[in-house]
Amino acid sequence: MKKKIRITLALLAVGQAANAGGDYVGLVRPVHMGAGYLYLEVSATQMSGRPACATRNYVRLQEVYTDSAFKEKFAMILGAWLAEKPMHLGGIGTCSSEGDEYIQTVTFP
Repeated sequence: MKKKIRITLALLAVGQAANAGGDYVGLVRPVHMGAGYLYLEVSATQMSGRPACATRNYVRLQEVYTDSAFKEKFAMILGAWLAEKPMHLGGIGTCSSEGDEYIQTVTFP
């Protein structure tokens, strides 16, 4: 029993560490594609936990446009933007050289 509890706690800790970046909740607007990456404007979102390296109001997906994960996330973002529905984006805590945090998770709040 104690072993199961330890494993559960360890998995929860790993899950929390995986999303140690910024959280963005609100309206997200696709801005442009550049060098295979999708840039998103997040100025209309509530931001929390942003890393110090995030100096602009843009974030970008960590996958390039050829990845299947990119295509799934892009479909969700585009649908939410067209329907004017809020999104939840979860950053990874690191940024591009331009100061845009990389986004790992894309969900609906």
